[in-house]
Amino acid sequence: MKIKGMYRFLLRSGWLWMLMILLPGCSIQHSTSGLSNKGAKNEAFSSASQYALLPLLNVSQTPMAAERVETILAALLRAKGLSELHVYPTQSKTSILDILDEGKQYRLALDWASKENYRYLVTGSVEEWRYKSGLDGEPAVGITLKILDSTAKKVLWTATGARSGWGREAASMTAHELLTDLLDSLELDEHR
Repeated sequence: MKIKGMYRFLLRSGWLWMLMILLPGCSIQHSTSGLSNKGAKNEAFSSASQYALLPLLNVSQTPMAAERVETILAALLRAKGLSELHVYPTQSKTSILDILDEGKQYRLALDWASKENYRYLVTGSVEEWRYKSGLDGEPAVGITLKILDSTAKKVLWTATGARSGWGREAASMTAHELLTDLLDSLELDEHR
């Protein structure tokens, strides 16, 4: 009888240990803020400032992944308190060359932001947006975000992360969760 009880205990605790090891491995995030000359962190960003959302670079193998992330990102930034977030005007893509040349779209958006005198520019890249092969087809998403200071021409804040979701979960849901986690490290000052 004692052996059966011990076996059940090990089986149950084995599952517990396996869950403790596997669950944290489903998501990885890292963020940094710019540093001043003295090595102290910069102050929080002002939520009252005007921000321009520029195109994200799509380096994944999934077409239009960056546009999907941009839509989710814009909604989450506004929900976080950036009421003065302006999204770059989209250009009509008349040829396959326009679709494939993401650099052209970024340059046009950067020119637009410069003409409109936006100080803070939000951009980044989508490194992964796919479903893993296998029975459940878990989604896997990798995203990097940056906030640039257009006047000083430097990166003020950056965050990067990767997350895989559960089987039959949408990649957009996994991206939403990852973006929410990444934006948690972005400090906004509502009184500035």
